[in-house]
Amino acid sequence: MAKVRSDPEARIARYIREGRGLGEGRSYKPWIGIRDISSKGRSHAVPGFTTGREHQLLSDLELKVCLLADFSPRFVDIREQFPLFSRIETQSLAKRLGIKHPRYPRSSVDMVLTTDFLLTTAGPHKTIVARSVKYQSDLADERTLEKLELEKRYWQERGVQWQLITELDIPQDVWRNVYWLRRGVTESFNDDLERQFTYQLEGAKADETLRELFIRIERRLKITPGQASIIFRHLVWKHTIHVDIHAKLDLAATISSIGLKLPVEGESHASAA
Repeated sequence: MAKVRSDPEARIARYIREGRGLGEGRSYKPWIGIRDISSKGRSHAVPGFTTGREHQLLSDLELKVCLLADFSPRFVDIREQFPLFSRIETQSLAKRLGIKHPRYPRSSVDMVLTTDFLLTTAGPHKTIVARSVKYQSDLADERTLEKLELEKRYWQERGVQWQLITELDIPQDVWRNVYWLRRGVTESFNDDLERQFTYQLEGAKADETLRELFIRIERRLKITPGQASIIFRHLVWKHTIHVDIHAKLDLAATISSIGLKLPVEGESHASAA
Protein backbone atom coordinates (compact mmCIF):
# COMPACT_ATOMS: atom_id res chain seq x y z
CA MET A 1 0.00 0.00 0.00
CA ALA A 2 1.39 3.37 -0.96
CA LYS A 3 1.95 5.72 1.98
CA VAL A 4 1.84 9.49 1.78
CA ARG A 5 4.58 11.05 3.90
CA SER A 6 3.76 13.15 7.04
CA ASP A 7 1.41 16.07 7.66
CA PRO A 8 -1.50 14.95 5.46
CA GLU A 9 -3.57 18.15 5.49
CA ALA A 10 -0.56 20.31 4.60
CA ARG A 11 0.34 17.87 1.85
CA ILE A 12 -3.24 17.93 0.47
CA ALA A 13 -3.22 21.74 0.45
CA ARG A 14 0.09 21.79 -1.41
CA TYR A 15 -1.12 19.26 -3.98
CA ILE A 16 -4.17 21.42 -4.65
CA ARG A 17 -2.00 24.53 -5.07
CA GLU A 18 0.20 22.63 -7.50
CA GLY A 19 -2.84 21.75 -9.62
CA ARG A 20 -2.56 18.02 -9.10
CA GLY A 21 -5.46 16.02 -10.43
CA LEU A 22 -6.25 18.77 -12.93
CA GLY A 23 -5.72 19.11 -16.67
CA GLU A 24 -5.96 16.69 -19.56
CA GLY A 25 -3.49 15.09 -21.94
CA ARG A 26 -0.03 16.61 -21.69
CA SER A 27 -1.11 19.13 -19.01
CA TYR A 28 -2.55 16.59 -16.52
CA LYS A 29 -0.78 16.27 -13.17
CA PRO A 30 -1.37 13.03 -11.24
CA TRP A 31 -2.38 13.41 -7.60
CA ILE A 32 0.45 11.16 -6.43
CA GLY A 33 3.87 10.82 -8.04
CA ILE A 34 6.42 8.10 -7.50
CA ARG A 35 8.56 10.47 -5.40
CA ASP A 36 5.67 11.17 -3.02
CA ILE A 37 5.26 7.68 -1.66
CA SER A 38 7.04 4.64 -0.34
CA SER A 39 5.70 1.49 -1.92
CA LYS A 40 6.10 -2.24 -1.41
CA GLY A 41 6.00 -2.70 -5.17
CA ARG A 42 8.11 -1.30 -7.98
CA SER A 43 7.28 2.14 -9.32
CA HIS A 44 7.82 3.44 -12.85
CA ALA A 45 7.98 6.78 -14.63
CA VAL A 46 7.41 6.15 -18.34
CA PRO A 47 6.76 8.47 -21.30
CA GLY A 48 3.28 8.18 -22.79
CA PHE A 49 2.84 8.12 -26.56
CA THR A 50 -0.87 9.01 -26.32
CA THR A 51 -0.53 11.86 -23.82
CA GLY A 52 2.94 13.17 -24.61
CA ARG A 53 3.87 13.26 -20.92
CA GLU A 54 5.48 11.07 -18.30
CA HIS A 55 3.19 8.68 -16.44
CA GLN A 56 3.61 8.01 -12.71
CA LEU A 57 2.94 4.32 -12.04
CA LEU A 58 3.11 2.68 -8.64
CA SER A 59 3.45 -1.01 -9.56
CA ASP A 60 4.39 -3.40 -12.34
CA LEU A 61 0.70 -4.13 -12.85
CA GLU A 62 -0.07 -0.43 -13.30
CA LEU A 63 2.74 -0.31 -15.86
CA LYS A 64 1.10 -3.10 -17.84
CA VAL A 65 -2.34 -1.47 -17.78
CA CYS A 66 -0.90 1.91 -18.77
CA LEU A 67 1.10 0.59 -21.73
CA LEU A 68 -1.84 -1.50 -22.96
CA ALA A 69 -4.05 1.60 -22.84
CA ASP A 70 -1.30 3.65 -24.50
CA PHE A 71 -1.17 1.16 -27.39
CA SER A 72 -4.93 0.85 -27.81
CA PRO A 73 -6.54 3.21 -30.35
CA ARG A 74 -9.64 3.08 -28.16
CA PHE A 75 -8.21 5.64 -25.73
CA VAL A 76 -7.18 9.26 -26.37
CA ASP A 77 -6.23 10.22 -22.82
CA ILE A 78 -4.81 8.40 -19.80
CA ARG A 79 -4.92 10.00 -16.35
CA GLU A 80 -3.31 7.98 -13.60
CA GLN A 81 -3.62 8.47 -9.82
CA PHE A 82 -6.81 10.48 -10.35
CA PRO A 83 -8.14 12.04 -7.11
CA LEU A 84 -11.69 11.75 -5.82
CA PHE A 85 -11.61 15.37 -4.73
CA SER A 86 -14.80 15.44 -2.67
CA ARG A 87 -13.92 13.94 0.70
CA ILE A 88 -17.35 15.01 1.92
CA GLU A 89 -18.89 12.72 -0.69
CA THR A 90 -16.59 9.77 -0.03
CA GLN A 91 -17.16 10.19 3.71
CA SER A 92 -20.92 10.13 3.13
CA LEU A 93 -20.61 7.06 0.91
CA ALA A 94 -18.51 5.26 3.51
CA LYS A 95 -21.14 5.99 6.16
CA ARG A 96 -23.92 4.70 3.91
CA LEU A 97 -21.91 1.55 3.16
CA GLY A 98 -21.16 1.02 6.84
CA ILE A 99 -17.39 1.07 6.44
CA LYS A 100 -14.61 3.24 7.87
CA HIS A 101 -13.34 5.92 5.53
CA PRO A 102 -9.65 5.31 4.72
CA ARG A 103 -7.22 7.51 6.64
CA TYR A 104 -3.61 8.43 6.11
CA PRO A 105 -1.30 6.14 8.10
CA ARG A 106 -0.67 7.18 11.70
CA SER A 107 -3.17 10.05 11.52
CA SER A 108 -6.84 10.85 12.01
CA VAL A 109 -7.05 12.57 8.60
CA ASP A 110 -9.36 11.05 6.01
CA MET A 111 -7.66 10.31 2.70
CA VAL A 112 -8.25 11.93 -0.64
CA LEU A 113 -8.96 8.68 -2.45
CA THR A 114 -7.58 8.03 -5.91
CA THR A 115 -8.51 5.88 -8.89
CA ASP A 116 -5.59 4.23 -10.63
CA PHE A 117 -6.71 5.23 -14.14
CA LEU A 118 -9.29 7.52 -15.67
CA LEU A 119 -9.38 6.83 -19.42
CA THR A 120 -11.01 8.88 -22.17
CA THR A 121 -12.34 6.90 -25.11
CA ALA A 122 -11.97 7.93 -28.76
CA GLY A 123 -14.82 8.85 -31.08
CA PRO A 124 -17.22 11.75 -31.61
CA HIS A 125 -18.82 11.18 -28.20
CA LYS A 126 -15.86 10.83 -25.87
CA THR A 127 -16.66 9.05 -22.64
CA ILE A 128 -14.74 8.52 -19.42
CA VAL A 129 -14.14 5.12 -17.84
CA ALA A 130 -12.49 4.41 -14.48
CA ARG A 131 -10.14 1.48 -13.86
CA SER A 132 -8.77 0.23 -10.55
CA VAL A 133 -5.75 -2.06 -10.58
CA LYS A 134 -5.11 -4.71 -7.94
CA TYR A 135 -3.21 -7.98 -7.77
CA GLN A 136 -5.46 -10.97 -7.26
CA SER A 137 -3.77 -11.76 -3.94
CA ASP A 138 -4.83 -8.33 -2.59
CA LEU A 139 -8.48 -9.25 -2.99
CA ALA A 140 -8.28 -11.70 -0.10
CA ASP A 141 -8.11 -8.69 2.23
CA GLU A 142 -11.55 -7.54 3.40
CA ARG A 143 -10.39 -3.95 3.92
CA THR A 144 -9.15 -3.78 0.32
CA LEU A 145 -12.56 -4.95 -0.89
CA GLU A 146 -14.26 -2.27 1.19
CA LYS A 147 -12.12 0.46 -0.35
CA LEU A 148 -12.80 -0.86 -3.85
CA GLU A 149 -16.54 -0.84 -3.17
CA LEU A 150 -16.30 2.77 -2.00
CA GLU A 151 -14.45 3.73 -5.17
CA LYS A 152 -16.87 1.80 -7.36
CA ARG A 153 -19.90 3.52 -5.84
CA TYR A 154 -18.28 6.94 -6.22
CA TRP A 155 -18.01 6.49 -9.97
CA GLN A 156 -21.35 4.76 -10.38
CA GLU A 157 -23.11 7.74 -8.83
CA ARG A 158 -21.46 9.88 -11.52
CA GLY A 159 -22.56 7.60 -14.34
CA VAL A 160 -18.97 6.54 -15.02
CA GLN A 161 -18.21 2.91 -15.84
CA TRP A 162 -15.83 1.45 -13.25
CA GLN A 163 -13.92 -1.80 -13.60
CA LEU A 164 -11.40 -3.70 -11.53
CA ILE A 165 -8.39 -5.13 -13.37
CA THR A 166 -6.12 -7.84 -11.97
CA GLU A 167 -3.16 -9.62 -13.54
CA LEU A 168 -5.55 -12.40 -14.57
CA ASP A 169 -7.33 -10.00 -16.93
CA ILE A 170 -4.18 -9.30 -18.96
CA PRO A 171 -3.35 -11.89 -21.65
CA GLN A 172 0.36 -12.58 -21.26
CA ASP A 173 0.96 -13.06 -24.99
CA VAL A 174 -0.58 -9.65 -25.69
CA TRP A 175 1.45 -8.01 -22.92
CA ARG A 176 4.72 -9.52 -24.20
CA ASN A 177 3.97 -8.20 -27.67
CA VAL A 178 3.03 -4.73 -26.45
CA TYR A 179 6.17 -4.55 -24.32
CA TRP A 180 8.33 -5.58 -27.28
CA LEU A 181 6.65 -3.01 -29.52
CA ARG A 182 6.91 -0.27 -26.89
CA ARG A 183 10.69 -0.57 -26.81
CA GLY A 184 10.71 0.62 -30.43
CA VAL A 185 8.53 3.68 -29.98
CA THR A 186 10.34 6.90 -30.82
CA GLU A 187 9.58 10.24 -32.39
CA SER A 188 12.87 10.47 -34.29
CA PHE A 189 11.94 9.02 -37.70
CA ASN A 190 11.05 11.35 -40.54
CA ASP A 191 8.02 10.74 -42.77
CA ASP A 192 10.14 9.94 -45.81
CA LEU A 193 11.97 7.11 -44.06
CA GLU A 194 8.69 5.70 -42.77
CA ARG A 195 7.23 5.76 -46.30
CA GLN A 196 10.30 4.04 -47.73
CA PHE A 197 10.16 1.40 -45.02
CA THR A 198 6.45 0.74 -45.57
CA TYR A 199 7.07 0.45 -49.32
CA GLN A 200 9.73 -2.19 -48.67
CA LEU A 201 7.25 -4.19 -46.61
CA GLU A 202 5.11 -4.66 -49.71
CA GLY A 203 7.70 -7.11 -51.02
CA ALA A 204 7.66 -9.28 -47.90
CA LYS A 205 7.20 -13.02 -48.50
CA ALA A 206 4.75 -15.06 -46.44
CA ASP A 207 7.40 -17.49 -45.17
CA GLU A 208 10.02 -14.80 -44.53
CA THR A 209 10.92 -14.18 -40.89
CA LEU A 210 11.02 -10.69 -39.45
CA ARG A 211 14.76 -11.08 -38.93
CA GLU A 212 15.27 -11.91 -42.63
CA LEU A 213 12.97 -9.07 -43.68
CA PHE A 214 14.70 -6.50 -41.49
CA ILE A 215 18.18 -7.47 -42.74
CA ARG A 216 17.00 -7.13 -46.34
CA ILE A 217 15.39 -3.73 -45.71
CA GLU A 218 18.45 -2.43 -43.86
CA ARG A 219 20.63 -3.31 -46.85
CA ARG A 220 18.26 -1.71 -49.36
CA LEU A 221 17.70 1.49 -47.36
CA LYS A 222 21.32 1.58 -46.16
CA ILE A 223 20.34 2.04 -42.52
CA THR A 224 22.20 0.76 -39.48
CA PRO A 225 21.75 -2.84 -38.26
CA GLY A 226 18.83 -3.12 -35.83
CA GLN A 227 17.14 0.07 -37.03
CA ALA A 228 14.60 -1.78 -39.20
CA SER A 229 13.26 -3.56 -36.12
CA ILE A 230 12.83 -0.25 -34.32
CA ILE A 231 11.06 1.39 -37.27
CA PHE A 232 8.77 -1.63 -37.63
CA ARG A 233 7.74 -1.53 -33.97
CA HIS A 234 7.30 2.24 -34.15
CA LEU A 235 4.92 1.92 -37.12
CA VAL A 236 2.91 -0.87 -35.49
CA TRP A 237 2.56 1.20 -32.30
CA LYS A 238 1.29 4.14 -34.35
CA HIS A 239 -1.14 1.77 -36.15
CA THR A 240 0.35 2.77 -39.48
CA ILE A 241 0.86 -0.92 -40.13
CA HIS A 242 -1.04 -3.69 -38.39
CA VAL A 243 -0.29 -7.10 -36.95
CA ASP A 244 -2.23 -9.72 -35.01
CA ILE A 245 -1.44 -8.61 -31.46
CA HIS A 246 -2.28 -12.11 -30.19
CA ALA A 247 0.33 -13.74 -32.44
CA LYS A 248 3.86 -14.29 -31.19
CA LEU A 249 5.88 -11.25 -32.21
CA ASP A 250 9.64 -11.75 -32.31
CA LEU A 251 12.39 -11.83 -34.90
CA ALA A 252 11.73 -15.52 -35.64
CA ALA A 253 8.05 -14.92 -36.51
CA THR A 254 7.04 -15.23 -40.15
CA ILE A 255 5.08 -12.63 -42.08
CA SER A 256 2.12 -15.00 -42.47
CA SER A 257 2.03 -15.82 -38.75
CA ILE A 258 1.75 -12.21 -37.59
CA GLY A 259 -1.00 -11.22 -40.04
CA LEU A 260 0.84 -8.16 -41.37
CA LYS A 261 -1.44 -5.57 -42.99
CA LEU A 262 -0.21 -2.45 -44.73
CA PRO A 263 -2.13 0.84 -44.93
CA VAL A 264 -4.51 1.44 -47.81
CA GLU A 265 -3.75 4.61 -49.74
CA GLY A 266 -5.77 7.50 -48.29
CA GLU A 267 -6.64 5.58 -45.13
CA SER A 268 -6.01 7.46 -41.87
CA HIS A 269 -4.18 5.85 -38.96
CA ALA A 270 -7.23 6.20 -36.74
CA SER A 271 -9.60 4.50 -39.16
CA ALA A 272 -7.03 1.79 -39.90
CA ALA A 273 -6.93 0.98 -36.17
